[in-house]
Amino acid sequence: MKEKRFLFFLFVISFLIRAVFSIVFFCEDKKYIHADTACYNEVGTQIVQGKGISLKDGSSFFNRVPGYSLFIALVYKIFGINISYVEWAQIFIASLIPILIFFLSLTFFPQNMLLAKVVSVYSAFHVGFIIFSCYLMSESLFIVFFLLFLLFFFSRTSSFTHIFLSGLFLGIASLVRPVGHYMLLILVFLLFLQKICFLEKLKRITLFLVAWIIPIGWLLLRNYLLTGFMFFHTLPGKHFLSYVAVPIYMNVSYGSQDSVLNRFGTQSDFYRSCKKIYHEWEQLMDQERRKKGRALHEIEESIVAERLTLDYIKKYPFLAFKNGLFNMFKTCCSLYSADILNLNSSFSKDRELSKKRAKLGRFARYLYFSGGSYVLFFTIYYEIISLLFILLGFIGCFFVVFKNKKFLFQFFPIVLFVGFFIFISFADGIARLRFPIEPFLIIFACYFWLCVVRNKCFSKKRMIKNV
Repeated sequence: MKEKRFLFFLFVISFLIRAVFSIVFFCEDKKYIHADTACYNEVGTQIVQGKGISLKDGSSFFNRVPGYSLFIALVYKIFGINISYVEWAQIFIASLIPILIFFLSLTFFPQNMLLAKVVSVYSAFHVGFIIFSCYLMSESLFIVFFLLFLLFFFSRTSSFTHIFLSGLFLGIASLVRPVGHYMLLILVFLLFLQKICFLEKLKRITLFLVAWIIPIGWLLLRNYLLTGFMFFHTLPGKHFLSYVAVPIYMNVSYGSQDSVLNRFGTQSDFYRSCKKIYHEWEQLMDQERRKKGRALHEIEESIVAERLTLDYIKKYPFLAFKNGLFNMFKTCCSLYSADILNLNSSFSKDRELSKKRAKLGRFARYLYFSGGSYVLFFTIYYEIISLLFILLGFIGCFFVVFKNKKFLFQFFPIVLFVGFFIFISFADGIARLRFPIEPFLIIFACYFWLCVVRNKCFSKKRMIKNV
């Protein structure tokens, strides 16, 4: 009963925080509309009007998975076509995230109710969760389904029903952000490690894969019928070309030492490099068109872009490794509040001036900027302190492993998940790519710090009791 009251007030507080945050930072001039929002909204409007997954010109849409556009269409169908309704519907759904993290914490540490309450309250005030509940982007909707997948996948009972539901929710999450197929190898590996007979392992793996394919099967079939290719979306080609091949070319051609610190170099260098790389891409596509004797499908153009990117990686492996490593570092350490700063005109001017400063000036602009409100000032410093708290706490869990071998079996799958999502951010290191692993970071960091506070960190018996 106490937990029900706690969860109810947790939801109310989460909703109010996000509502106030939206009104203060985003409602003016509809700043909650991000660059990606227009694309999602256009497709969502087409869907609700009965025109299918398409653009205004009637062409089929393949550039992104349609899950978030379907969500927009559902909101429009229920409440009417007004983009503000989507924002408030998303804020309502995003207010469930702290509750889901509460239950995920109990999944990992079923005897530690205090930890579950701490991480859920922390999640209610998490800057990233708050900001992306207001932005009309796919992160919040994705994390809700992803958390449901995690709850059933890591369930202590591990029944066939839970295996099926975990695959089903991962499939739905894959419709919102296409990460499920990249994770399959890790997930199958973890299922294979379960202490059951080989035949049972095969049954569970098969059931999981079948459940995963149910929500996304129609999309793969639709794309195959329209193009003759089976794929999720066509964004990877342009993405890798712009954020992997272009930086490599710019490093080689212009030799900028700080190229990766300002979207891989000065704006002029970046656009000149883009022009050159995209010209190469167009030439390769012309060759493919002549070879095939027809226009290329969008997915074929994406494949050509991926091949061109791979050629640059092979030619300059050291530069590719260096840029990728730095992007992974940025994924771990970037601030979500940087998105709010980009909406602030004074900060934009400071950012332009910082291009002429030393490298430290690029980081200092987040600490010293003109024209910002006290709320913004507090938000930035709060996120910096909380990020240090979480990263140090999660790193602390590695030391716990040396004292408690049982904890290794609890922590190992989490390290795989965290490492995977950090690794796939090698092409473009931004804070929101850290979104799926934030629940893991929060839960295990808070677990470590609670152990320290209770002086249990180095007590093997007490650690085992809490695992």
